[in-house]
Amino acid sequence: MREKLKKISDRFWTFSDKFDYDSILERNTQPFLGEIPKFLDAEINDSFTHENRRWIHTEYIKRLRRKIVIEPEYAHCITGFNIIVKSSVFHPGLTPSFPRYILHFFNRNRSFYPKVILFDGQVGTNYFHFFSDVFSKIWLIQKIEGYENLPIIIGEKTFNTKYFQRLLRQPEIKKLNWVIQKKNHYISTNELFLVKAMPYKKEYFAKVKKMLIDQDSTVSKRVFLNRSKKTGRYIENFLEIQPILKKYHFEIVDTDKTTLDYQASLFNSIHCLIGIHGAGETNIIFAKQNLRLLEINPANRISCHYYWLSKEVGIEYYDVILGGELPSTNDYPEKGFYLEPKSLDEAIARMFNHKTHNA
Repeated sequence: MREKLKKISDRFWTFSDKFDYDSILERNTQPFLGEIPKFLDAEINDSFTHENRRWIHTEYIKRLRRKIVIEPEYAHCITGFNIIVKSSVFHPGLTPSFPRYILHFFNRNRSFYPKVILFDGQVGTNYFHFFSDVFSKIWLIQKIEGYENLPIIIGEKTFNTKYFQRLLRQPEIKKLNWVIQKKNHYISTNELFLVKAMPYKKEYFAKVKKMLIDQDSTVSKRVFLNRSKKTGRYIENFLEIQPILKKYHFEIVDTDKTTLDYQASLFNSIHCLIGIHGAGETNIIFAKQNLRLLEINPANRISCHYYWLSKEVGIEYYDVILGGELPSTNDYPEKGFYLEPKSLDEAIARMFNHKTHNA
């Protein structure tokens, strides 16, 4: 019943970007278009090549002078009663509650600011997207005239993440005029700045690294980045592969619930990393240039996120090995998958032969 009501509610929304924007900055690029992966698994090569050719990466700052309501569920920007500004949407499949939106007209839990910058709703609650798509906006915001005094809208959940709170200690971040959008709190404005940062941009990651790492570590660790059952996408036969990791002297680490400082310091000390595809691998932005990464993907969850990220920050994405299939994908938390111990053993052995087979 709830799903049916949601589908009916969604019909009220219209998505559009047909507005008279003032473009302050705009860049479009396909940075990985010419990349030809040469991994041992042809399925990986085909998948990554397809993604390299498919995606256009975009960066912009644009101003919209129009009556806007920023809803608190996803920070979608609404105009003309039921039109969602497409440029304010990160996940097109997510739409706010229309009945809740209607009710906001009759309550007082709303604020008005003549001019605002939209930073984030809740995209930043995902660790990977926070660093790839959200926090980098900080350096674009500084290109907006008078940004120091403008209200910068951030969702309460993103604001309260321990990694944002850690970065908020930085004077240049703390001094900004943050306005926390809380649950059921609607914000209206007559002038909106929409900001989108270029994902996978080395320049931005280098600035974040500098905030947390004073000097590269002289330690060279071997680390297996694990995932627990509660976070999903875990290796269900982990007890079978533990002896292999022990044989090659890998330290087993799960970064879930650890501090940003711990993660940055840990990854800055790693020389060989094996990781199950997941947000924890985002921490390669803190690594030294000599890091080698071996990634493990479920067969039905092949993703090029950390292949791209490795290429951009200049570390070696050595290989990908596929396990079995997840029972379902994008149904969080995802379940476990099987990994053939022999496949892992052979991949690690190749990794230590220091022969790079992927250009």
